[in-house]
Amino acid sequence: MKGILFGGCSFTWGQGLYFYSDLPNLPFEAQNYGFDSKEITESMLNYKNSIRYPRLVANYFETFEVTKNDVGVLLGNGGSEDESFEYFDYLFNVEKKYKYSDFSYIILQLSNIWRNDFHFELNGVDYKTKLHNNNLYNHVKKDFVRGEKFDEYCEINNYSFSDIEVLHKKQQLKRLKDKIIFYNENGIEVKIISWHNDLFIESLLDDFFKDVFIKLNYNNKITDSIQGLMSFSEDMVIEDDLKNNKKIRCKDRHPSKECHKIIANSIIENLKK
Repeated sequence: MKGILFGGCSFTWGQGLYFYSDLPNLPFEAQNYGFDSKEITESMLNYKNSIRYPRLVANYFETFEVTKNDVGVLLGNGGSEDESFEYFDYLFNVEKKYKYSDFSYIILQLSNIWRNDFHFELNGVDYKTKLHNNNLYNHVKKDFVRGEKFDEYCEINNYSFSDIEVLHKKQQLKRLKDKIIFYNENGIEVKIISWHNDLFIESLLDDFFKDVFIKLNYNNKITDSIQGLMSFSEDMVIEDDLKNNKKIRCKDRHPSKECHKIIANSIIENLKK
């Protein structure tokens, strides 16, 4: 087993896992998915890295993991598939710290699909925008989707927003397939885990993806998303886990320490097969 490269959002980065440490000045008042890098010390970063699922998987296979560690726009916490693939490209082609041949696997954690840009063409010009969705977990400027060019694009093609949602999912699935083929051709096998099941459901229509998505197993209950895993037990969410088991008040809704273990074990079992 060579190295394992991980991409994802705050779920992969391990946000909130430092609350399980005995370190001082832990920012327990952080709101849900909020994050202030100024409150997080090097000790907190090192602790959460030690118990998040990328480290657990790498340790099992006695190899090394690479993932986004630094707090920042490109190399930090949070993100989307747009940013994950940008990070991979940066790693191999800009920073050139690693070669494709250094890795056996890429484990890509899909974030909220609406964090990715929607691309469209109008009068021969390529544009991209953020789609507004009421179920978004991150904030999107209200005027993004109401842009003049986007409205014109929808009007010309007689697209409703439901039509745009379908197109957006097709774009994301095509991009995933193209990237998987690219990295496979460069000797790296790509596996995917999902926060939501948006693209997993779409992928069922394409045999190409049948061995790509990793399902998650919690006490013999199987789910296709981390969201599903977190619905099985309150212990899968940091806030509820700390409240129920440690009597600690914390407002963080990220995957708990135990949830990271479940994710790691599911990945390990999949790779062992």
